[in-house]
Amino acid sequence: MSLPCGSYQPANREVNGATATILSVTPLSNTFHSNVSNKAWYDLYDLGEFGYKWSRPTKWGHKESSIRLPNTAKNHNVELVFDAVLNHKANGDHTERYPVLELNPEGRNEVISEPYEIEARLSDFATRGDTYSQVKYHWYQFSGTGYSQENRKRAIYKIRGDSEEKEWCQYVDTSELGNYDYPMFANIDYSNPNARKDVKNWGVWVAQELGLK
Repeated sequence: MSLPCGSYQPANREVNGATATILSVTPLSNTFHSNVSNKAWYDLYDLGEFGYKWSRPTKWGHKESSIRLPNTAKNHNVELVFDAVLNHKANGDHTERYPVLELNPEGRNEVISEPYEIEARLSDFATRGDTYSQVKYHWYQFSGTGYSQENRKRAIYKIRGDSEEKEWCQYVDTSELGNYDYPMFANIDYSNPNARKDVKNWGVWVAQELGLK
């Protein structure tokens, strides 16, 4: 069930004769387009408080509205599910150069180029600064990307480490495109300890901020 942006009344309503008891809210954090539900997540820590390239509100309004949502839902006996995209980040603030290998888009274990450098966008959350989290994302915290800023080429780029290429996660669907660890945007490398710590800290923070279970 989807409610209009910024409107949570009434949260408990009948849908085809059945009472809705669970409301999935996504994207409650800042994304590429705030007025639609999509996978282009930019900053998990921005619940409509800071804004950036598009607008301050998320699909669900400003942060003040988002904070009121849990109590409003509780008053109508509706449980909230916070649906977040943790796989990647989109539409970064700055560019960095780093080494990559180009892969076959139809079989993403197949390397089709020699190592070379590209310039691509990554995130330092310029508007939010260090509020809530001081982590800035650099190329070594990602395993792949899909767009080279300097020549505007779209491809499947696997990022190389300092001395060797990174590996796709093996605990994903391998029946589609060889390995579907990389679906889009800048793919977070969770073997990086700072990336893991940042997302774990966010989980605790957002639960406390919104009063989630």
